[in-house]
Amino acid sequence: MEALKCLRCDADMEYSGREQFQLGEERGYTGLLAVMTAESLQVDIYKCPDCGKIEFFQPRARETVRQPKTNWTCSQCGFYNLGRVHACQSCGVTRAWSEDRRRKE
Repeated sequence: MEALKCLRCDADMEYSGREQFQLGEERGYTGLLAVMTAESLQVDIYKCPDCGKIEFFQPRARETVRQPKTNWTCSQCGFYNLGRVHACQSCGVTRAWSEDRRRKE
């Protein structure tokens, strides 16, 4: 892929990784339900080493990591989470960390 240039200072942007953002707003009990059933957004993050600008890009379809759909229980606090959620809705630990901890036990 061709190097991305910073829109502010024209330096080469550095790839910082791919993140999953949970969409939805939590307001009381019904808000928690809305967050648990909301979709998420996956983005590639690039940063400029010179000026600090950060940009989000939609991953290419063939590079998109598939979201697991199976529900899971947090190994930190025991909260039952829906499969599309990548962080525990109770304590905030990531699903990957929770599953890694469960494998080590």
